[in-house]
Amino acid sequence: NEEEEHLLKELAQKEFAEHPNRIATLAVLINFSLGLRVGELVALKWKDLRDSYLYIRRMEQQQYEKLDNGKWKKHLEVVEHPKSDAGYRTLYVVSSAMELFNKVRDVNLQNGYSCDPEDIFMYRKHRLTANSINSHYERYCKELGIKKKGNHKARKTTLTKIADNPNINLKDAMNWAGHRDVKTFINHYCFSRYSD
Repeated sequence: NEEEEHLLKELAQKEFAEHPNRIATLAVLINFSLGLRVGELVALKWKDLRDSYLYIRRMEQQQYEKLDNGKWKKHLEVVEHPKSDAGYRTLYVVSSAMELFNKVRDVNLQNGYSCDPEDIFMYRKHRLTANSINSHYERYCKELGIKKKGNHKARKTTLTKIADNPNINLKDAMNWAGHRDVKTFINHYCFSRYSD
């Protein structure tokens, strides 16, 4: 809800002020403006951000490899496609989110990471994963004493705000979300933001 979103943002801002190398805090803040799937967020590259527009073209995905002993090993991989054809989209990045992207770029450069065309969200020379973003949300929720939430709940909140905006039609809101099915979008992303 609105109050929890405010508290989560406040906590992420506080953590970044205290630990300016923790890029995940900026990813959390940025995604309150974008509402991306967490796999899309962590797969972003600098070449995807051009002239205040963000081009969604890939995602992190769990891959499974069968080992010689017959067991399966899971690993994360960035694949060069989104979840569905509707996932290919271009989003306008508001100025407050652009400022956060600029902070990410500054921190990356301070840490010696190339910023073109490499991964946006880096930490200790590695791309952040969906798990690292979700663990930040979970830690913030625990610290605030609220029910555990992850990126998907923040995505729902952001997409609900977009759907609530009288200046944005339903088709544009669905495109922003990367969905084509009206029923799925309404049933999963349109909620009251003022209560649990």
